[in-house]
Amino acid sequence: MTPEENYNTEELNQSFEEILYPPNLIKNFSSMEEFAEWTKTGLIEDIEEMRKEFEKAELYEHLVIIREVLNIKKHEKALFELVYGIECTTI
Repeated sequence: MTPEENYNTEELNQSFEEILYPPNLIKNFSSMEEFAEWTKTGLIEDIEEMRKEFEKAELYEHLVIIREVLNIKKHEKALFELVYGIECTTI
């Protein structure tokens, strides 16, 4: 049996969805500060998608952090683009 045949794609996708479901995801963080630090590692586009999922899950405490991080990253992006005159795609 090849490695590709050794797993079921549907089951794998379901497992990822369960892990990434916001109420399950937040269980991996021991504090809100840890969640905030993790959120800061994402790109703006990824964090915006995350915000949508957290809104659906009504995790409002976490949404406050997500919005704060988004605001900071958007400000950093605008400042970078103003100073250097080029589009920033890595924030």
